[in-house]
This record gives sequence, structure tokens and C-alpha cells, in this order.
Amino acid sequence: MLVVFPLFSLAGLEGRIFAPLGIAYMTSLLASLVVSLTVTPVLASLLLPKARFLDLPEDPFLLRILKHGTSRMLRWTLRHTSLVLGSTVLLVAASLLTLCWMGGEFLPPFNEGTFTINFQTEPGTSLEESQRLAARAEHLLLEIPEVLAVSRRTGRAELDEHAEGVNSSEFDVRVEDTQKPVSGWLAACLRAIPVAHMLGYETTSRPRHEVLADIRDRITQIPGVRVNIGQPISHRLDHIMSGIRAQIAVKIFGSDLRVLRDAGHDIHEIMSRIPGVVDLQLEPQVEVSQIRLQVRREAAARYGLAPDDIAKLLETACRGRVVSQILDEDRFFNLVVWFDETSRNDPAIIQQTILDTPSGRRISLSEVVDVIDTTGPNTLNHEGVERRIVVFCNVEGRDLAGVVGEIRRNISDIEPRLAAMPGGCHIEFGGQFQAQQEASLRLLVLGTVSVIAVFLLLVRCLGSWRAAMQVLANIPLAALGSIVALLIVNRPPLESFQGVDWWMWPQVWASATSLSVAHWVGFITLIGIVSRNGIMMISHYIHLMEHEGHQFGEEMIIQGSLERLAPVMMTAATSFIGLLPLLFGAGQTGKEILHPLALVVFGGMLTSTVLDQLVTPALFLRFGRNVHSRQPAEPAIGSR
Repeated sequence: MLVVFPLFSLAGLEGRIFAPLGIAYMTSLLASLVVSLTVTPVLASLLLPKARFLDLPEDPFLLRILKHGTSRMLRWTLRHTSLVLGSTVLLVAASLLTLCWMGGEFLPPFNEGTFTINFQTEPGTSLEESQRLAARAEHLLLEIPEVLAVSRRTGRAELDEHAEGVNSSEFDVRVEDTQKPVSGWLAACLRAIPVAHMLGYETTSRPRHEVLADIRDRITQIPGVRVNIGQPISHRLDHIMSGIRAQIAVKIFGSDLRVLRDAGHDIHEIMSRIPGVVDLQLEPQVEVSQIRLQVRREAAARYGLAPDDIAKLLETACRGRVVSQILDEDRFFNLVVWFDETSRNDPAIIQQTILDTPSGRRISLSEVVDVIDTTGPNTLNHEGVERRIVVFCNVEGRDLAGVVGEIRRNISDIEPRLAAMPGGCHIEFGGQFQAQQEASLRLLVLGTVSVIAVFLLLVRCLGSWRAAMQVLANIPLAALGSIVALLIVNRPPLESFQGVDWWMWPQVWASATSLSVAHWVGFITLIGIVSRNGIMMISHYIHLMEHEGHQFGEEMIIQGSLERLAPVMMTAATSFIGLLPLLFGAGQTGKEILHPLALVVFGGMLTSTVLDQLVTPALFLRFGRNVHSRQPAEPAIGSR
């Protein structure tokens, strides 16, 4: 239970996702503990006295074969402890080295069955033109065979949570599943069985990534539009984390809007040359036509007018003021007073607006206000009371961390230049990358604390720090299996090795794997699971020496290992069976997060169970002699 506590420290979305997993895990462990101390002894007292297997003279056939093979393997292992331990250290070190080459991402890619496309034209585009371009996009999307339906929303109301102009459209594109169920009762039965369920489906369409690439190629053919393609839930997650519906958001902060624009264009140009960057956009900052009303304070003061009085009048005339409400049965409507549309948009008519002065004299607006027909930015965005402009993109074909690292290196000369300018200009990275970095660091620190806590608990329970260290040796063994499982499942295509020197092939292979927060949660969960095997083995060795009078040596270790073979194998087998539905659920909707977690746990448990029968005995023979030391017998009463 100690190793699960880091899950409760995760903040944001990752905390909401993985904290329930930790609660379920701890609840199951507590329930299992209660059952083992109450129900299991009662069932044993009722069922074991009548069990027929107790009368059998020897173990079952399968267990005899396993014990025979394990016994021969142990005798060889215990005579070559240096070779076994040295080889294990090299394998673990090599596997850990591949972690440096693996990529990083926040969450695994989702498979929601629907794509969300944000389709934006230039600000100021009319509704008719926006409708025409969006209809063209719909036609291109419906030409794709895998597309089942397309729905569109153009613009959002001003009072909407995410108000958008009519130049912005959002498409929901529903695509058919890559695999469809095979008809027939036999296929239906197979789909209900883990592993065999794969035989109940057939592949009927192109892979998801090919369909996505086809959608992107067709939509980007339309000139003058900016496109951002994602999925409904993924887009919402990105928007919650950074306010931007994209995986990577490079935010430029400062007070001078012109400096922000120039820096944004420079960064946009740099990012456009980086492989893996798709749907690249610069937050729209364009000059639009504006009518600026500037009060001449001296002229207004001569007529006894304050700038605030003039501003209120102009606000009423050009923006409107609610003066009453009209009731219509159970509905009500605001009554707004303002100028008609022609008068609001014509500078000549605005200048002729009549003002009442405190002296009773009436003057025209042009006598105290300069009406300037000019341009200005279409929108001003703020974050943390600072002006900001954002360059954002998605990632395709590469890992998130690798792309962000390359962006950082390429814009390294822009950051000092911005910092030297007045106004406190600076650059921040947001989106999934920021959340991934924070979650990984938090899990690393608190996971280390959990391992230390587990070590102290083992020292207290086993009575020896050497025994505790040997139990924790299962952790690197489990990490070896998890990494090997990831490398096997995430195989790169053969084209990746073309033109690459042979000594770079391991790096190319490892770079095809991207570690997400789900993988790291699996590694942490694995610490507690694999420690059980070491506890069962080491504690039994100590029991044989303390309570059964066995001397430390090869025979004692072999006997203890064989006596613990059945429970170790049964523990591993039941865990493997429970993981099968998740392990073979790759790509299935709803299992995107649990599949990588299950893959890490499965690979770690597999190697830990197998290598535990080799490494733990060799380790105990080499360093376990002082784990148990007999206390000298107390002298008899009356003796000297």
C-alpha cells in the first residue's frame, strides 16, 4: 500500500484519472487482508480435513516437473553466482539505458472514434464566405470512405463559454471502426474470452493514423484556412490544461503587442521546420478597421463636460444601454437604446451627435471629440494579467518530449532577446508537455520516498537490512521485464533502420516507445507487486534457519526455493490471468490508459517471477550469511 500513495499526490487531470485507481487498489488489498485473516481460516478448517490431495504421496505431475527443472537450474546457479549476478546487472543496466532514448508524452493517444476539426479563416471573414469554405471542407471529408458522418458548428454566441466569431467553424467527423465483429455465434463466443476475442473481429478499413493523415491532407488543401485536428475529449483536456486546444502551446508574454507579434512570427517560422509538428498555428493577431473616439479634455472642460460624461453617452449610442424589460407571458426581453447600425458605423454621422452641456447649450460631438477612422488588433488575450500571444501545434509521428526539446533548442536565441526588451517579455511552454513534466517529476520524487519507506518496513519485519535489500532487488528485475515488453510491443517499422548505422539501431528501436504518465504509474504499482515474491522467498529462508534448524548453505536455499515455488507461481499466474483483458485491449476505446499500465505490470511480473528463481537464491547465497545469526545459549543456573 505504501507505493500507491504517490498517485494521490498527482494534481490536475492526471490526479483525477489515477487517484480512483489508487483507491480501488488499496481497497482491494484491505479487503483481501481481512478475508485472509477471517474467511480463509474458516474455509480451511472446513474443507482441508476432507481434501483428498492431502493423502497423495507426492506433488501433482506439473508441480513435480517444475520442481525438477528448478532444482537442476538452482544447483547450476548456486555454483556460478558471479556469472548469474554479473549478467543480471549488465542486462538491467542495458535496459535502463534505453529509457534515455525513449520519448515522453502526457497520456497515451485516445481512440474516440470521432475527430474534432477546428477550422478558422482570417478574422473579419463574413458568414457567407465562412459557410462556403466550410461546405467545401465537408464535401472533401465525405469523400473519404471511412467517414460516416460530419456535423458542423460555425461561430459561437457572445455569451457562450467559448465565444467564437463566424470565421471559426468546428467539425465533428465520425469514422468507422478499423475492426468489425465477425458474424456468427462462434465469433460471438470468442469475443467473450480474453485473448481469443481477437479472433472474433476482422479488419475492414485502413488504420486510424492513415485515415487521420488523409483527413489532414484534404483539409489543408483549402487556401487561407488554419486547421487543428484532434478528438473531442483530447481537445477538451488540452483546453483545460493550457487554454489552447493543442498538445504544445508556446506562450509569449509581454506588454508591447508589436514585440509579441514579431516574436510569434519568428517562433512560428522555426517550428514549421521541425519534423513531427502538425496543425501549426499562430494565434490570430490582425489589424481590423476601428473607429476610435478620443476626447479632447481642454475643449470638453470649456463646456463643463467631464470625459466620463461623454464616455457614458458614447457607450449608450454605440454599444447600447438596457433601459427596461418587456414581459411576454413567461418570457422577458431587454429593451436596449442605441443608434441605428448606419449611425454607429459612419464617422460623419457620429461627429454630428448632439451633446447637452451643463449650461444648457447644445454642441456637436466633433467639437470635443476626435473621431478617428483607424485600425487596431482584432483581439487582446491576457493570462495572469499579462498580454500574451500563443504559437500552438500538435505532434504526429514523434514523441511529445522530443519535439518540445527541439523547439527549445531552436528558439534559445529568441528568449534572451525578449528578456532584454522592456516590459518583462518571456516565453513559457504549456499544454500536455507541461503537465507531463510536472507529473513525471512528482512521481519520481514521491516514488523514491515510497521505496525508502518500503525498505524501512522490510527492515523492521525481516530484522535485517541485508534481507530488505535483497527483497528490493526484485524492482530492477521487474524494470527489466517492463522495458523489454515495451520494446517488443512498440516495434519500429523496417523503414526506420534504412540509412542508419548498425550501432544506432538500438536507439532507433527504443525511440519508437513513448513513456506516458500511465507507464510511470505502472512502474510504481509494480514495486509493491513484485516485492511479494522476494518477501516469500527471503522470509522462508530465514524461517528454515530460525525454526527448523537448517544450516546456511546451498541445500537450505534449494529446499526453501522449491517449497515456495508453488505459491510464487500461483501468485504470478492469477495476476497474469487478471491482466489479460487489458493486455490484449490495445487500441480499444476506453482502454487507452489501462493498456500501457497493464503492459508494464505484465512484463515486470513475468521477468521478476522467472529471474526471482535464479537471482534471489544466488544473491542470498552470496550476501545472506549474516542475515540470521544464532544467539548463544544462556548458561544453566548455578554454572560458572
